[in-house]
Amino acid sequence: MASRWPALQGAELTLQKAREKVEKGEWESAVLLSLVVMPPVVKMLQFADDSNGSIGDVMNWATRTIDEAVITSLPYLNEKEKKRLFDAIMKEAIKVHYEGWSDWRYDLIKICTYYSPSKDLRKKLEKQLESFLSRTESSWSDRYEKKQIKLLQLEIIERCDGADAAEKFIYENINHSEFREKAIAIELGNGDYKKMLQLCLDGEEVDKESRPYS
Repeated sequence: MASRWPALQGAELTLQKAREKVEKGEWESAVLLSLVVMPPVVKMLQFADDSNGSIGDVMNWATRTIDEAVITSLPYLNEKEKKRLFDAIMKEAIKVHYEGWSDWRYDLIKICTYYSPSKDLRKKLEKQLESFLSRTESSWSDRYEKKQIKLLQLEIIERCDGADAAEKFIYENINHSEFREKAIAIELGNGDYKKMLQLCLDGEEVDKESRPYS
């Protein structure tokens, strides 16, 4: 991947190094190198036109590298090493420069959910998600934020608590379209077509009411 932006060349070279670290099994170095890239690059969006997507491509490259490094490393790292990576990723995710660019924040937090089988790390993660949730209000953008947080909470439940707990959480959040789609898939699997149809009809009404411009 080569950018036409000279300002991004340093970031790209760093991510190439991070990619090499993943291949060598130097996962912590790969994660830390990728995290170093993200703050200056996301801050460029405040003053640069990213209509060609170069900045976004670099940010996505960084999160993909972190994701792969973490997934690959899980069977090999001890609890202390996992906590160190969790803390580094979460520290970046909560920084203020992701306000307005929260998809990358949630990409990073989703990576943190891989560590949720650890009781202590799950507790820290859930506390942070609740903190984000408490800031959301009722505007359309805040509803989007709330949905992303709820999806991350579902990730944790699916990883740690099993299918029954996940299904319960899905139905508790059925007003969000992604959760309704998951519920429809559940009823399809159960062969309950009547309930599946009712979920579809209910969803049309909810979506109609929640459109920002109607």
